[in-house]
Amino acid sequence: MMTYTFEFLYWLGVNPEKKTTAYWTQDARFQYAVAALGLIELLSNKNITWTTDKKLVVLPALPPEDLLLRQVWEMLSAKPRAIKTMLQNMVHGKVAFMRQVKARLIAQNCLKIEEKRFLGVIPYRNTHIVSDAERLAYQTRLQNIIQGDEKATLQDFILLKVANACKIQRIVDSLSKGQAQKDFIAKFADWATQKTAHDDVLAFLETLGLEKDLGELADMLDTLTDMVDSIGDAAADAGDGGGGDSSD
Repeated sequence: MMTYTFEFLYWLGVNPEKKTTAYWTQDARFQYAVAALGLIELLSNKNITWTTDKKLVVLPALPPEDLLLRQVWEMLSAKPRAIKTMLQNMVHGKVAFMRQVKARLIAQNCLKIEEKRFLGVIPYRNTHIVSDAERLAYQTRLQNIIQGDEKATLQDFILLKVANACKIQRIVDSLSKGQAQKDFIAKFADWATQKTAHDDVLAFLETLGLEKDLGELADMLDTLTDMVDSIGDAAADAGDGGGGDSSD
């Protein structure tokens, strides 16, 4: 069962038409968004914090229980790292964050691998969503949040804010085309900036006694998504698809 926002984002990124991850998981902005969500999990769970010069440092008494997040935490425990450096290490370095997230989703029976041969000779693999209906239901709920028909949980809010800020809104409505797609992206941007969306999350945090953390969470989201956006632009200019998950 998926638990973390970075798992849900990767799962949403599997192309529903081609049934492969070839498009989204090789997109640099998408890869860095998945990594950013990993850092947000660590920040929001107080496993790490950041300094005034935006370097990430561990809180030694609070290592994460999750094995993948612990690898990120251990990398930071060696020395503080700038946010951009850490994102790059997660995507391109030994942690291989994208590959590990994909492996988790396969182990959780959310994704499956299909072994095939081109012309009956050259082997290749496709990654499939196990339940298209489940993913469509999740996308529909996120669309309802953007339309104002449902309220966002904290997890929904974080995922949607990152998707919008990193310009990957189409993962939520990946089937619309042309003007309908443009209209949806515009609606998405409106939702991301409207006060009621923030009020819903604030009310949710108040029930947990965590309302004081909303400002810090907003700072985390803004800083990380700005960083992802700039890295994504640079990768696009360089013609770099990202390269963090080329196994399909």
